[in-house]
Amino acid sequence: MSQQRVLMAILVLNGSIATTLRKTLEKDCTRLYQNHFGKHYKLFPIWVEVPRSQAFLAARPSNATTISIGVENDLPNDIRHAFMSEFSELWMKYTGCNKNEIMLTAMDFQAQQDLLKLTQTRIRSSRRPLATLQMIGRLAKSKIFSRHFSTSINF
Repeated sequence: MSQQRVLMAILVLNGSIATTLRKTLEKDCTRLYQNHFGKHYKLFPIWVEVPRSQAFLAARPSNATTISIGVENDLPNDIRHAFMSEFSELWMKYTGCNKNEIMLTAMDFQAQQDLLKLTQTRIRSSRRPLATLQMIGRLAKSKIFSRHFSTSINF
């Protein structure tokens, strides 16, 4: 059975999580996801860098991280919440953040796909192919030079 890739989008303050820690988080988050939902899943993390001057929480500069991960459609909340609790604990353990510095969403696969399609509509249709190629180029470059997929929120 082939592995199904699951998008894990991580909005993180630029430079706040070292490359080596990112690799550890990717590995252990994948392991946790597989323990909850099956070995046929593999997380596909994309790190979205937020410049320090653009991250605020409660009207103050923030180190908060926002993470979005897809899960099976119509997953019962008790299963979803158990995963989210364990994921948050793992993230806090590795990063040293507190419970007020992480926002985690475990959205249905369909909702995640709908959101991705909706975000594409903000780009003029005639420009989408070029914008897509540019994004793929940025992601490939980041993988080569930093060993993880990463892009700027401002691309």
